[in-house]
Amino acid sequence: MLQDFSNKVRFIYLPFLATIIGFIVTYSFLNWLLVIKLEWLEVNEQIIEFFAPLVLAFGVVYLLLRPRIKLLQFKKDNGATFLYMIVGFAIAIPTIIVQKYLATATGTLTELEHIYELESHPRTKYYNLKRFYFYSSESSFTRKVNVSGKHHRDLNFALYCVQPILKTAKDTVKEGCHYWLCKKYHYQVRNSLSHDVKERAFDDFIQKSESDFRSTYFGDFSYLEHIGITNDAKMYKKALQYNVLVSDGSDVLLETCYGKFENRNEGTLGWIFKSLAIGVLVFLLLLLCYKFKSENTSSLLKINKKRKGWRETFELLIPRKDYFMTPILIDLNLLVYLIMVMCGLGFFSFEGEDLYRWGAVHRSSVLHGEWWRLLTCIFLHGNLMHILNNLLSLYFVSFFLEPILGRWCYLFVYIICGLCASLTSIYWHKNGISVGASGAVFGLFGFMLALIVMKVFEPALNRTFFIITSVFVGYNLLMGLAGGVDNAAHIGGVLGGFVIGLIFSERIQEEIEERNKNK
Repeated sequence: MLQDFSNKVRFIYLPFLATIIGFIVTYSFLNWLLVIKLEWLEVNEQIIEFFAPLVLAFGVVYLLLRPRIKLLQFKKDNGATFLYMIVGFAIAIPTIIVQKYLATATGTLTELEHIYELESHPRTKYYNLKRFYFYSSESSFTRKVNVSGKHHRDLNFALYCVQPILKTAKDTVKEGCHYWLCKKYHYQVRNSLSHDVKERAFDDFIQKSESDFRSTYFGDFSYLEHIGITNDAKMYKKALQYNVLVSDGSDVLLETCYGKFENRNEGTLGWIFKSLAIGVLVFLLLLLCYKFKSENTSSLLKINKKRKGWRETFELLIPRKDYFMTPILIDLNLLVYLIMVMCGLGFFSFEGEDLYRWGAVHRSSVLHGEWWRLLTCIFLHGNLMHILNNLLSLYFVSFFLEPILGRWCYLFVYIICGLCASLTSIYWHKNGISVGASGAVFGLFGFMLALIVMKVFEPALNRTFFIITSVFVGYNLLMGLAGGVDNAAHIGGVLGGFVIGLIFSERIQEEIEERNKNK
C-alpha cells in the first residue's frame, strides 16, 4: 500500500507539480515580456488571456503527463480521459487568472492635467485627468445582436457607445477628436419569444440605453482605463465611424473606473493561489482512487509513449484509405475558422459583417453575380459551438457513407447538398446571411435516408440507420424553430441529399451485394 502511494507520488504527482509551476511561470513570463513590456505581439487579449493558456495547457498534458497518467490502472480503456480533463483545467485555470492579474498589476497610472497631454507621454494602461469635458451631445452608437446558450436559447442585445473627451467645453468647436469615452450596454431575452415581442424589447433597450449614455454624468470617475485589442474595442471603433469628430483614425479608447487605484486587483492574487491549491489537491485525492500498475515503470513509460502515437490521436484529421475525404473537409473548415481567429475577427463568435466579407451567402449578392458565395458559405461558421456541432455530425455520418460511396463520389454528394442548402436559404430568406456546413451535413443524412427507404442495407442495419437519421434530422429541425438557425438550408440539404440518394441507391446496392459475394 505504501509502495503504491510512493510510486504514484514519485512518477505522477511530483512531475505534475513541476509541470504546473513551470507552465504558469513560463507562459506568464513570455506574456509579460513579448506582449506587455516590449509590445512585440499585438494579439487579441481574449486569445492571450484565455484561449492560448487553455489550449496549451491541454497540449502539455498530452505531451508530458499523459504517459505518466497511463501508469495507473483504469477499469475502462478511456478511463484516463477524466484525469486528463482534471489535470488540464488544474493547469489552465490558475494560468488564466495570472494573465488577468498581470494585465492590470503591471499597468501604471499616468497623471495628466488634461487629455491632450496624453500625446506627449508614453502609452500606459491607466490615466487620471484633472480637467476634462465629456461631449455627450456628439455621442455615436453601434448595435450588435447575437444568440447564445444551448440551441440558441437566448437572444443578446448590445449597444456600444462612444463620446468625445475634450479639455474644456470651448474645445467643441474643434473639427476632430482622438480620445473617446466608451461604454457598453447589454440586455438578454428568450429567443423563443415572438418576433414582435423581441423587436419591441430591442427598440426599448436601444432607446433607454442611448438616453442613459447621453444623460449620465461620468465625471465622478476615479481613473480611466485604456481599452486594448479586444472584441469590444472593435465594436467601439465601428461606432466611431458614425461620429463627425473622428479625424485620422488614431483613436484612443478609454473607459471609466471607480474605486481606489490600489484596490484594482483586490482578491485576484488570492484566487491565483486558491485555484492552484484546489487543482493540486483534487488531483492528489483522485490519485488515491486508482492503483499503480505493478509492471516495470521505465518500460511502461516507453510503451505508453509508443502505444498511442500522433496518427492515432489525430485520426479524425488525417486522411486514410477508406476515410480520405472527410478529414480533408474537417481540416478545411477548421483552417478557415483558425485563419479568421488569427486575423483578429474573434474566437468564440464572429460578426455578421466579417462573415459576409469572407463569403457568407446573401440573396442580393448572389443575384448580383457573386455566385461563389453559394459554395464558400459551406466552409464558414458563426461561432465555436456552430463549427464543433457541424464537424462532429459530419464525422458521424461520414463514418458510414464515405466507405460506401468512395472519396470522389462522396465529395460530389457533399458539395451538391451544400449548394442545394445555399439555394434554398436565399430563396427563403430575402435578407440576412447564412453560413455553415450543416446544410451539406443534413444532405448526407438525407442521402442516408434515401438508402434506407430503398432498403439498400440489411433489415437490422436499416432499422438502426433509420432511427439515427430520423432522430438527428427531426431533433435539429425542431430546435431550429426556436430561432437563430437556418432551417431553410437544412431542409434544402435534406431534400437534395434524398433525391441524390434515390438516384445512387441502385448502384450502391449492387456494389454492396458484389462485396458480400466476394467475402
